[in-house]
Amino acid sequence: MISRRSRGPKGAILLVALLIQFFTVSQTSVPAQPVSEVIGSWSAPFDLGVSGIHTVVLPNGKVLLISRKAVTTGPLARVWNPANGTIINVDHPTASRQVYCAGHSLLADGRVLFAGGNLRVGAKDGVKLADLFSGSSNEWSPAPPLYQARWYPTTIELGGGRVLVFGGHEKEGVWSKRVESYNKSATERTLLPTSATRNVGFYPRLHLLRSGKLFYSGVTTDPLGTASRLFDPGTNTWSPVVDNLNFGKRGDGMSVLLPGLREVLAIGGSPVENTSTATASTEIIDLSDPAPQWRTIAPMNHARKESNSVLLPDGNLLVVGGAFGPGSYDQPVKVAEMFDPATESWTDMASQVAPRTHHSTAVLLPDGRVLSAGGDRGTYKETGELYSPPYLFKGPRPAISSAPASVSYGQKFSVGTPDASQIEQAVLVRAPSVTHSYAFDQRNVKLGFSPNASSLTVTAPPDGNVAPPGPYMLFILDSNGVPSIAKWIDVS
Repeated sequence: MISRRSRGPKGAILLVALLIQFFTVSQTSVPAQPVSEVIGSWSAPFDLGVSGIHTVVLPNGKVLLISRKAVTTGPLARVWNPANGTIINVDHPTASRQVYCAGHSLLADGRVLFAGGNLRVGAKDGVKLADLFSGSSNEWSPAPPLYQARWYPTTIELGGGRVLVFGGHEKEGVWSKRVESYNKSATERTLLPTSATRNVGFYPRLHLLRSGKLFYSGVTTDPLGTASRLFDPGTNTWSPVVDNLNFGKRGDGMSVLLPGLREVLAIGGSPVENTSTATASTEIIDLSDPAPQWRTIAPMNHARKESNSVLLPDGNLLVVGGAFGPGSYDQPVKVAEMFDPATESWTDMASQVAPRTHHSTAVLLPDGRVLSAGGDRGTYKETGELYSPPYLFKGPRPAISSAPASVSYGQKFSVGTPDASQIEQAVLVRAPSVTHSYAFDQRNVKLGFSPNASSLTVTAPPDGNVAPPGPYMLFILDSNGVPSIAKWIDVS
């Protein structure tokens, strides 16, 4: 107790000192959140022996990385095992061409189809060649060649398992406008009717919707145009959606189909390739609306192009790397950002060491971490970095003790877990396949489930338009948003 005699200058000083001590103790008694729990953390760069210009997560959890001759002097393709860090060389399919600048998608059986590519170093000539890579044998085999040579094409799997090939060009100034189709096993290739013909530029960003139609966002590697369109594989025709993105041309930008499979987010890019600086602007379109329109939302905290986007198990979107510009390598952006679709807001995450700009990639791994790799300049071009998102620092991880190797559409199946009562989400994440700021077929599919004593009864996706046939990572997440290590499951 402070006596009356303490009143006056000395007493006032004592009172202030006591108050400062009280509030200091009160505030420090609340433990601060660990930094990693807020922004995640990056590993130090580690050697991969190849620049990951093309990166695919295989159904066995290993990662296929492919470079180009002008960047890598050794083997152009390697397989890295995240579980033990081992790396093996895998034969490149054809010495006379490069898989570099091909389009690539996983087939229903888990093999990877590579269509098109680059004829030779220094040329912008496409090729007609197509190849298949098997992760189980680490071997390449030929697929039927394309009708048109293609450099920078997009491949995308439909709900029935067919893979369509769009865009790219044959050589400088000659665009590949016809659309081609591979059957489910990639043993046959057909040319779609001329009604499907359209110039959609380099690596056109296409997304499979619940309707079975493909949404072309208007975002491309080269800023060719801004019109958003729908392609109907049933009629092989295009129909207009919106004439212009709000920002305009988003060269080297990204578009992502968000969980829920009705909204597409367009991110970053620049209006003139290699000439203009990047934008931080973002916009979103809800394709379930009767008259969908692009709606400008909160910008990123950092303007960037040539970056990569990764859908995480919790439904958030991680954006990694890129450059502010004006050139593809100018002013690298090393701080990652997280987009929350529920609040449409952006939050800075941890910064990586290496600049990951042009020709970099980023993919989600089965353990919930993100591999950032590639780039074709500088000290770190043949390295990778591992990002651990904040959810890996929020407590023990739920575990999957058992799950079927495959399920059919609409099937109810059991997932064993000792944490059944704590599980709030079950999701499928498509095996990632990424190049040039575009993740082919990227999707996060939420599953319905009911908990039992030591298992979950989970309902598989209703059809292939929701989850095209093929390998997926099955994650379960607890009430803190902490994901399990994934189990691989084939959906068909």
